[in-house]
Amino acid sequence: MPCDTLGLDDEHDSIRTRLREWWGITNTTEARQTAGRLLDGMHSATYEVVFPLVSELIKGTDGHTTEAHHAYLSLRALSRNEPSCAWISAHQALHQLRTVAQPFSGYTTPSWPTHIRAWDFARLPFVVRTAHHVGYLDTNESWSILHANLSAARSYYPNWRQFGQGVIIGRTYWRALTDIGDARDYGKEAARAVTALLVRPDSPWRRLPLQPPADTASP
Repeated sequence: MPCDTLGLDDEHDSIRTRLREWWGITNTTEARQTAGRLLDGMHSATYEVVFPLVSELIKGTDGHTTEAHHAYLSLRALSRNEPSCAWISAHQALHQLRTVAQPFSGYTTPSWPTHIRAWDFARLPFVVRTAHHVGYLDTNESWSILHANLSAARSYYPNWRQFGQGVIIGRTYWRALTDIGDARDYGKEAARAVTALLVRPDSPWRRLPLQPPADTASP
């Protein structure tokens, strides 16, 4: 949604249904928990663990094999009392993306980022705006969460272009976790949205830079 307001025109029932079906949010507590998970890196946290493993596997570094990585991820999952299948699936999805999926128009850099925090930061405003719309979050709390999200984004990205790259790769990876077959199409869709935000004159990204301008005034 290329906007910078809390307001929504959609019917409350439609938004409430989307929050429940897409996010499992049905009340204030769940809205806060989801916002917190996105700020903490809902999908990027897993990506950040498997990214260096996949990188070494692709480079052919000694000792780095698919079997060794899966064994490591299984032990990691066991120590955290989590199912190992999710970690192994993340490793497989990223490896397939980096070795099988072809680049497409819209990538802003040929390199793969070490994290995809932008994908989580970019989705948080949707959750906050819709939760506010149906009454789960009041105005003050909504803006507090959004300002925290902006601060977090600024700590990871120098500009909207690199932020947009994180969104593109993040959405592609997110889709690959469930269906590698159309992950590329999901990435292309994100690339079109990011391109529009970067070039359209009415885009909030054009109006306000991600990083505040440096204060050049004399002391």
